Amino acid sequence: MTTLALIALLFVAPPRTVFPGGSIQASEGCIAPPRIKMLIDAFLGTVECPKQRLSIAVFGGAMIGPACSSEQQRLTLHSSNGRPLVMCATERRGVGDGRLIRELVVDLGPGQLSAVVRSPQDVLLVLQLAASYEPD
Repeated sequence: MTTLALIALLFVAPPRTVFPGGSIQASEGCIAPPRIKMLIDAFLGTVECPKQRLSIAVFGGAMIGPACSSEQQRLTLHSSNGRPLVMCATERRGVGDGRLIRELVVDLGPGQLSAVVRSPQDVLLVLQLAASYEPD
């Protein structure tokens, strides 16, 4: 690859968000920090997709258990690099207003993605983020 091609790639490729254990790449139109740092024994950051009003939490750490418990419906898919992505969906009633809250969680291994989803487009954005995961 030529120097000019490398420079062009730097300006075209969206930046990746690095966190302990890997990195992800936010979809076009979403805003993500360049780095999510470990604070004591955990990390937490968010990817914001303003057009969809969607916030996707990116978190993990030593004291955080598996994303999907045995009682929840879960599905395991394999990413293009062969790594398993365990996903589950939960529904719960909000405190106070009793509104139904639907949440999608994806376990990446060293970290998890979690978002309250309101539409199929929201689900696709979370899954695109999960599919972009690259381990360290």
